[in-house]
Amino acid sequence: MHVTGPGRVVVSRGDRAVAELRGGKLSGPRADVFASRWLPASFAPVRAELVELHDEARRRAAAAGEPWAPLDPDLIRLVGQHTIRRVIAVMRAVHHGGTLVFVPPELTDELSGENSYFAFRHPFAEDEPRRRFRTLIVGVMNRLAQVHGKGEEGSYPRAVGWGSTRGAGTRGSPRSTRPSSRWRTLSPGSRRWTGRS
Repeated sequence: MHVTGPGRVVVSRGDRAVAELRGGKLSGPRADVFASRWLPASFAPVRAELVELHDEARRRAAAAGEPWAPLDPDLIRLVGQHTIRRVIAVMRAVHHGGTLVFVPPELTDELSGENSYFAFRHPFAEDEPRRRFRTLIVGVMNRLAQVHGKGEEGSYPRAVGWGSTRGAGTRGSPRSTRPSSRWRTLSPGSRRWTGRS
């Protein structure tokens, strides 16, 4: 049982929330939108573009004689999902409300100008900041394939994926996957900065 604030109690069994009391209202576990079928399907064209950009870099590396490990096809989805979960967690932790709107690339021109759907405070601009997430994901994919491809031919008989990135530190040093001592768990999936080491 976790008391996370005035009038807010979360009851868990292990690390899974069973019930929550918030403002006098009792509720059960929330549906996880990331477990749906429609969400990954709606981002399939974006993932295909990222795979193409990675394949282009892979071809250049192969031409230079540099072996790259194969990547798990689910890697892009998992990295994107964890990134969005982190954005949501930060928004909640600092008590900022907000709405995240994901716009299909083909509609950005239509929605950037005057339209009847949205009034954006910051319009879309075709510059690097708009493509930064894409650039970072492709960079992660390329580096992961490059680092894990440095072994002998049979070093990685299966694709490198999300599990390969967890606990991997820089320069070969292992890194703990446990949360930093600066975070204390308040409820499943929720952490608060304490400011202490």
